[in-house]
Formats: sequence, C-alpha cells, structure tokens
Amino acid sequence: MKDIYADFFIQYCRFISKDLISTFDTRLGRNTKVISVFFRVFFVISKKDTNKSSKEKAIVILKKLIDSYLSDGDVNIYSSMYHSLECSNKDFTQPLHLLKPLGTSLNDFAEAVKDFNKIFENQLFKQGMIEFNNALAHLFAGFSTSSTNLDLNIKKASTHLYRGALDYYKTIIKKKESFTHEQKEELIKIRTLEIASIGLKISNSDKDDILVHYRDFARKLYKINNS
Repeated sequence: MKDIYADFFIQYCRFISKDLISTFDTRLGRNTKVISVFFRVFFVISKKDTNKSSKEKAIVILKKLIDSYLSDGDVNIYSSMYHSLECSNKDFTQPLHLLKPLGTSLNDFAEAVKDFNKIFENQLFKQGMIEFNNALAHLFAGFSTSSTNLDLNIKKASTHLYRGALDYYKTIIKKKESFTHEQKEELIKIRTLEIASIGLKISNSDKDDILVHYRDFARKLYKINNS
C-alpha cells in the first residue's frame, strides 16, 4: 500500500508545480476545488477499511484531474517548476506507518467538513481547504528525501488540520442569524476557555477540549446528528 501514498504525493507535487505560481496570477489564483479533491482522496487512502481497489481508483481520478488542471495556463513554466521541485527524485514511500500520529487530527478535520456539508450543501469553505493544503505542504516537505525534520512537519501538519477543523465550526456558528440567551451564555464559556488555552500546544488536552466544545455547540445550534 506504500505505493498509494507515493502516487498521491507525486500528484500533489504536480499540483504545486502550478499552484506555487498561479497564486500570483489574478486570473487563476489558488484552486481550492482541486484541494478539496486532494482532501477526499487523502481521506479515502488513509482509511484502513477502504480496499486497495477503491484507493487505486481514487488515485486515478486524482491524476486525471491534475492532468486537466495543468493544461490551463503556461504549461512550460509549470513543467519547469516541476523539475525544479525534483519531484521525480523524491521518495514518497515512507508515509504508511509514519502517518499514524496524524489520525486524530485528520478525523477531526473530516468530521468538521462533514458537518459543514450537512448544513451548507454545495458550498466550499476556502479557508478550511487552505489549511488542509498547508497540512499537505508540510507532509510533502517531511516525506521528501532531503528533509531532516519529518517529525516536526507531521506535528505542523496536525496543527493545520486542528486549525482547519476549528475554522469550520467557528464559521458554522458565525452563519447562525441569532442566538438565544442560553446559547450566548454557552458561547461566553467557550470563548473564555479558548482565551485561557492561548499559547498551549495543540496536543494539550485543554486545547482539544476547545475543539470539542465548538463542535458540540455547532451541532446543537443546527441540530446536526453526529452519526
């Protein structure tokens, strides 16, 4: 299964060969729709109960999408960036056992995306996807053969996933038109806890509790079934 991750990160390398340039192009910009597909594929290949055939199909779909994505714009420049990144020389066969520490953060992020989609169908939360892309960028750097900071990059990836999940729930709450007095009181308690947690590491239990509080509050506001 290691090759599945290698194939995934090769496609990501192809993606950033354009993305790193297109972010400076006002016509193109950052394509968060493509990033959202990376998220769905990454989640599929990371699940233990997903069979190999389904994972391989997800990679094929991703490759076709990136083929199309790279066909729009200055193809020669993107190709030059790809070679500059030395994608072909990187060893991406390591992630299978090293991604385990990412499990909780990835599941929290996926739950946040799922809850958001239950409320706001067919809407894409760009900031959430940008945080996911930031997480992938750290994993990409960490799994490159030239990297000596793998553990650090995995921790930073987890931090971005945490922030992304938090942003999803905060945005869900912000979109609520009004709050009852009881809801305002609960929100005050959560915000007070959040202020107290500033500066703590993401792995701190108090920090984890903040995300749980926001998640529970958002689900109660919209009566979301968490099953």
